[in-house]
Amino acid sequence: MIVILKWSGYDQLEMSIMLNNKNFIVMDVEQFPVITMKIFPETLEDANNWTAEMDIVLNEKRKFVLVYPTINKKNNEHKKEDMEGMKAVRRWLKGGKTLLSEYCAGMIMTADPQKNDKEQLEQLSSVISAVYGVSVFVAETLDGSYIQANELVR
Repeated sequence: MIVILKWSGYDQLEMSIMLNNKNFIVMDVEQFPVITMKIFPETLEDANNWTAEMDIVLNEKRKFVLVYPTINKKNNEHKKEDMEGMKAVRRWLKGGKTLLSEYCAGMIMTADPQKNDKEQLEQLSSVISAVYGVSVFVAETLDGSYIQANELVR
């Protein structure tokens, strides 16, 4: 469970401490400004964690990049819950998209060579970009994702 607090009363030093804590569930912020997604948020719980963690990241008011490694999505056993998760993210985007587009220098999806999904990800990238308001890129390898991420935050 993540408790959502109003961060506006915290100063920048305290916010940095919050960003570096070990309580992030869906994001790995150890290499900030490059953030690696630990899981693909599919469920309502995952989506709520993503929005809470994104609020913390955005409160840093610094450029960052989201890197999505090849992530095996869960089976679609929880389709209703997955829809609720997508709705939660859409609700968050109504208020958060402007800040996300200001501070997120890009999202980088890593292709899975075993699935040969690079072309599919490239087709999805324009839709994802429109939904989230940030540039979306596709890299062939995780190393390639990190190289591109570091270039984007220079």
